[in-house]
Amino acid sequence: MNTPIRYRLVACVLALASVVTLPGCRQEPAPAAQPASGPAAQSAAQPPAASAQAPQPSAQPALAPADLERIVTEVMDQAYPGARDAEHGCWTYAFETQQDELAYCMRPHPAREVATASGPTVYFHASNATDIRGNPDYAYAAPDPGLMAAFRLSVSPDGRWTLLGSEKGMPFGTAGGCGCEDATFVRLGRETYGWTFTSGGMWQGVIVSDHEIVAPSGQGFKDISDIPDIREDAQDVEYRIAVISDDPQRDAYPLRVEKYRGDRKVGERTVEFDRAKGMYAGIGDF
Repeated sequence: MNTPIRYRLVACVLALASVVTLPGCRQEPAPAAQPASGPAAQSAAQPPAASAQAPQPSAQPALAPADLERIVTEVMDQAYPGARDAEHGCWTYAFETQQDELAYCMRPHPAREVATASGPTVYFHASNATDIRGNPDYAYAAPDPGLMAAFRLSVSPDGRWTLLGSEKGMPFGTAGGCGCEDATFVRLGRETYGWTFTSGGMWQGVIVSDHEIVAPSGQGFKDISDIPDIREDAQDVEYRIAVISDDPQRDAYPLRVEKYRGDRKVGERTVEFDRAKGMYAGIGDF
């Protein structure tokens, strides 16, 4: 069995990274740090779900890798005008918290193409760079989140693109680490795609983390998950999620949530997308 929790060192504090995606290392957190409120799950106008299941790519991709790279660069230039940092391969962005304005450098990840009836749709996400050393602008305190950006666009046969939805900076995690660097791109419903990852932190040896599901909502994106990964009051328990796509024509696939204590599976529950709440919620205590 793979190690269930992996950590990434960010600044001088340990931020919990994704169980599914992030390898990393461990460093003792600052003892005075207190948990900030966990990542608030947000409702979504469109119904998606979480998973470790890969999406269904186009059988014959319409776009060459060079076209995708060009599109990503053009979208980032538009989203963060005049902010390209060529040295670090990212775009600078000022994000306002309740206490301060923080500087981040948003680095895009490879785009994914999905075939639709109207032509190719391209998705990509970006996360703030955590490897820029010697610059105090990119040093973060324990309560400071990391950022995730998300983009969805259509592409015409001549290579021109139209932005369908975007978010330039969604806060997740702690100590400047979002946990979303290697977020998994997944199919969330019949025509819906998004990303899954876990984020949270460790405070005085106590881990608190959640499964995040970032999916399209109108002209933007939202986190539509209220599913825990590790709870504060149950440190020996881990919850794992996967999409159930037995019926691929459903608008929103249900989730299978499995409960593990160490290597032993001790429970399982199916969670449907709650349209009234706009999210996956309510696993209870099982």
